[in-house]
Amino acid sequence: CAALVFWWTSEDYGGMAGVVCAAIWLTDPTALTHSAIAGIDIGAATFGCLATYAFGRFLRRPGGRQAVAAGICLGLAESAKFSMLALYPAWLVLTIFARRSLRPDDASGARVHPSWAQIAAIFSISLLVLNLAYGFDEIGRSLGRFEFRSHLLTGDGSVDSDVVKTGNRFRSGLLSDLPVPLPSQYVLGFDSQKWEEELGFIRISRGRLVRRGKWYSPLETLLYKLPLGTITLFAASLGVWLVRSRRFHVGGVVTLVPALIFLGMLASQNGLNWPVQYALPILPLFAIAAGPGLQVLLRSRVGRYGALACVLWNVFSLLSIRPCYMSYANELAGGPEGGRSCFLGSNYDWGQDLIRLGQWTKARPDRGPLAICYYGVIPPHYYGIGSVGIPESFLQTEDGHSPLTPIEEQKTFFWAISSNLLAGLPANAVLTNGLDANVIVDPSVLVPDRAFARIGYTIFVFRVDPDNQPKPGGLTYRELYRCLRRQTEMERKQRVSP
Repeated sequence: CAALVFWWTSEDYGGMAGVVCAAIWLTDPTALTHSAIAGIDIGAATFGCLATYAFGRFLRRPGGRQAVAAGICLGLAESAKFSMLALYPAWLVLTIFARRSLRPDDASGARVHPSWAQIAAIFSISLLVLNLAYGFDEIGRSLGRFEFRSHLLTGDGSVDSDVVKTGNRFRSGLLSDLPVPLPSQYVLGFDSQKWEEELGFIRISRGRLVRRGKWYSPLETLLYKLPLGTITLFAASLGVWLVRSRRFHVGGVVTLVPALIFLGMLASQNGLNWPVQYALPILPLFAIAAGPGLQVLLRSRVGRYGALACVLWNVFSLLSIRPCYMSYANELAGGPEGGRSCFLGSNYDWGQDLIRLGQWTKARPDRGPLAICYYGVIPPHYYGIGSVGIPESFLQTEDGHSPLTPIEEQKTFFWAISSNLLAGLPANAVLTNGLDANVIVDPSVLVPDRAFARIGYTIFVFRVDPDNQPKPGGLTYRELYRCLRRQTEMERKQRVSP
């Protein structure tokens, strides 16, 4: 993706601007984080940028070969992630823009613009590539034969995480027998993603857990997750362009329109619009869109030194947090330490520090036995972490009694806990009887400053001691019970504000 950003920007605005724009992408902590994760966000950013590049070249010189290349690249982007659907309306807008602004062809001087037949061919080729990627999975299946669960496709207004209702709002309508020219799993995947958006993810806002976001949540997340060097370069290039140039380059329009439409689509999906990786496809396009301003800015010595300072600022920020790139938050959020009060889940803690916890336990075998409550899906023993269960005597029974085991029967142990849980998210904890229990800790007791050790930025290790007298860096049994006694179904449902 960085090579593509460099190539595109160098073609339009010069090699120096290409280096700066590629550096913007390469020094982004979110890009570095998800380059190391078996996910689809970096692939979506790369193929989305490639498709936009191919379509921009088609708009400059419409032709059959350019249309085929643009269609193939668009199909690859659509195969990467559902959010790439934003490219279809974006390309329609760009086509209207290109048809209204007639441009001379370099060879003949004739005025050419893309035809709607070529656009239809591009979209058709993209659908062919998408179906090819899915192995033509049940292509042509009638719309009425699908079982959906999202409100959008079932027509059912109730959304419940515990009860999944299926249906099909098209089954009894005129569209029931309409063949769908898409792979069945692609359609069902879109329905599943929409159901998750309607249900909404949990996030933290001003110290409180809330479900769903606001329309400005993507902008707020980017404001705190983008390095300040990048933000400064964006602002400076825009300011220089407004003051010195004010001339729209076709490359700037081709990158800005898809980026803005993508950002608008993301803002409208407020159930899951704040995880920063969902905004990754925007970043390379915005970096390239900064090219016109950077081209002017880099002509002066002050501008070149300023751009270098911004890039070095980003590099220093990365080195100061390496390798904990996922926990990055810029100075506006208070740095990585302040990010704990701003972000949850994949924006901050996705279980990435379990690797370092495994190294910590191997280096300190005397720090045991170890109980662990973490955020993620990978079992701790995959990282070489030997853990024990939390004594079930600390859990509240159904009748509300507290069968606290006599203190003299217990021994000191260590408890590693995720920062997500310290913010109030529930997690599964393994008990000494081998069963799982849904645990909600008490943040008034588990204070990060009282932790025995911190692993990275996201795992805090507490020492649980049988002594009733609190000790620095320790947690008593009765305090541990206070942390776990909120484990009731009513509390679980009330943990999230409306």
